[in-house]
Amino acid sequence: MGLETYQKMRDFRRTPEPRGRVSKANRRRFVVQEHHASKLHFDFRLEMGGVLKSWSVPRGPSLDPAQKRLAVETEDHPVEYLKFEGRIPQGEYGGGEHMRWDSGTYRLAGEGDALSQLERGKLEFELDGERLRGAFTLVRMKGRVGEWLLIKKQDEFAEAGWELRLRKPVGGKETLDAKAKGKAGGGRQEQEAGAGRSAKGARGSRGAGDRGVRKFDTGEETKGERVVPVSRALKAKELKGDVNVRVGVEVVPLTNLDRVYWPDEKLTKGDLVRYYDEISKYILPYLEGRPLIMKRYPSGIRGQSFHQHDVNEAPDFVRTVPLEVEDGGGHEVNYIVGSGKATLLYMANLGAIERHPWHSRVENLDHPDWFVFDLDPGEGVRFETI
Repeated sequence: MGLETYQKMRDFRRTPEPRGRVSKANRRRFVVQEHHASKLHFDFRLEMGGVLKSWSVPRGPSLDPAQKRLAVETEDHPVEYLKFEGRIPQGEYGGGEHMRWDSGTYRLAGEGDALSQLERGKLEFELDGERLRGAFTLVRMKGRVGEWLLIKKQDEFAEAGWELRLRKPVGGKETLDAKAKGKAGGGRQEQEAGAGRSAKGARGSRGAGDRGVRKFDTGEETKGERVVPVSRALKAKELKGDVNVRVGVEVVPLTNLDRVYWPDEKLTKGDLVRYYDEISKYILPYLEGRPLIMKRYPSGIRGQSFHQHDVNEAPDFVRTVPLEVEDGGGHEVNYIVGSGKATLLYMANLGAIERHPWHSRVENLDHPDWFVFDLDPGEGVRFETI
């Protein structure tokens, strides 16, 4: 922790930002700054360890517990930034207008100090500001370096439907006004607001993934294991045993590839993996950014199958998002999020013949961007009739 990165990124002969230093004070203050850079966003900063731990929140914080806001971790800032307002020159890092949107103090609500909570990936705290008050949580998103979710917890300060509204007052300068949904004055322009919601339904079934020794007899060696490009590995006429394949920069372990999944057609798990590799460019646009439910057939199409919502263990490249189950107990389910071919093949290796995407994306879970007609015609009904 320190300010070296912050200071290297700035020319203090041009920017009015404070150079700053690591503070010896141990106070718990926060600030939210409205930042009109190349894209409008909000900088959320918490004082700890003598610096301001900082996150960029593209759509701003919210008092609505249903709206889980993406928060991208940025470099530590000096505590002098708590009071900074001004215009950073264009061409400099973060060029644009900086205005203080809210500030105040916070107190910890979770177990352990702030830095240890951050290290574990979940920071619980209560804000006491002019606009933001009550309990919040920052949760690290698995599989995405530096990406967190800023979530308002249900309490007396929570406000369903609360959102930020963009207004242009006399003089043309853009500022943001926090209003409850449906109560905005005339002439205000609504800012696109990210939203999330708690996952509905019971916790999904859990099943142990296929496990085995990761090995292959050709290809480059990485940390004692053999790794081959996915294109070469899946060209083999018959896929047998176990293999580590490289997909971009990621290494995906594939196991038990000769296990028969479709006995009548004599198709194996390896054929399933190859199929998803071949159609990946067509299917991935429909999975990207959406929580996924897997329907797994670990013993093949004639064996027992189950739906899996919750994924507690996965490689680092697999992005997951924690969503609260609406069962009154505050339980969370870690959903896999569609995020590339490596994740697609990882799911195929789990025997996930089917994957069911949500109709909405992680950053806007309460607003589906497609709808599906699920038709179950009776036997013998012709398509023309449907």
